Amino acid sequence: MVSALTASPLLLVQERAPGAADARFRNARELFNQRKWLAAAAEARIARQLDPGNAAAWKLSGLALQLAKKIAEAEQEFAAAIRVFPGDPDLWFYLGRVRYLNHTLRQAEEAIRRALRLNVDHSDAHTQLGLILDERHQYDAALEHYRKAAELNARHSRPETMPLASSSRLLLKLGRLEASLRDANAAVAIAPRNGGLLLLRGRIFERLGNREAALRDYLESVRLSGDTTAHAHAARLEAGVSVSDPGGTAAPRDTGGTFRFENEATQARLTFELRNCATENKYQVETMIAGVAAFDYDGDGWQDVYFVNGAELPALKKTSSRYWNRLFRNNGDGTFADTTARAGVAGEGYSMGVAAADYDNDGDPDLFVAGVDRNILFRNNGDGTFTDATAGARVGGSIRSEQDVVRCGRLA
Repeated sequence: MVSALTASPLLLVQERAPGAADARFRNARELFNQRKWLAAAAEARIARQLDPGNAAAWKLSGLALQLAKKIAEAEQEFAAAIRVFPGDPDLWFYLGRVRYLNHTLRQAEEAIRRALRLNVDHSDAHTQLGLILDERHQYDAALEHYRKAAELNARHSRPETMPLASSSRLLLKLGRLEASLRDANAAVAIAPRNGGLLLLRGRIFERLGNREAALRDYLESVRLSGDTTAHAHAARLEAGVSVSDPGGTAAPRDTGGTFRFENEATQARLTFELRNCATENKYQVETMIAGVAAFDYDGDGWQDVYFVNGAELPALKKTSSRYWNRLFRNNGDGTFADTTARAGVAGEGYSMGVAAADYDNDGDPDLFVAGVDRNILFRNNGDGTFTDATAGARVGGSIRSEQDVVRCGRLA
């Protein structure tokens, strides 16, 4: 198989016989159905090069790249397709979705709203716009779009749970428990064997004080999907501790002094990777990294997490996003969302530690990041974003040069 990135012009000319593009596209669909994402993207790219008017080939290549987690390439593919098919609402929706996945929310919203101007009844676009507005804390507007998507899906007999589940999670976070349960019930009616939906409904039942129904849903979630979070909630309820107890006053069952922990980072979408830039020189800073803060930066009652990260050595510069510090907002449902870019807290330099405190006494927790070559004070603006207030507070600190790092940072 010849990659679309390496196919020679001669090959493409030779393949311009009738049906060549269709054959390539059929092969791309087969590879896509086999979940061979990169191979499918390569075949689809050749198909649309052979026939630039094949919109489906453009879409398939972009979707395959997205599923292969090549988000930047997928965005480029959809943007290029839109230049050819500017009136296709699906392409605008796909572009908005990959931008959302890349945490560029303003640009994602622009693309999704363009899709809805082209097709006001695009249910997936309504769901996606709801997710974007939800993340931007525009909750009433988000709920409106979730409801619109659910109505459209019901009208067209389309069994889709995502808008209902998203609405239920948001309503749960807002404390509107009866409405949250209504949407969760509707979602479970569509997909009764979905362990994630049962976990969600179990949490709602527990908040409502119905422990028996909550435990039933938790155990069913474990049976259907082996969900470790549901297992932990079920074990907690069986031990006599419920979130509906004020302050957790119920007496837990004697466990015999034995406790068991499970790694749920993947399920929770805490995807942070520490980058210390290990080198042959073995700089001392490589061994001392890094810090983490757990704090409620957006005031929604859920603990968020901020990780600090390293930088390229010996330059002490965050030369790419892989070195960013990362802020994860707690969604209140056992998962987190990376809000680093929107919050403006990617940081600079080689970060070593972090403290969260309200330094200006405005009621919002701020962040102080200690680093090798500089410190940073991020002031919480109270709207989900932060401002670098380091210079005004005179807490920056600095080193003189890379040579200072090499001279002072090498291990003996």
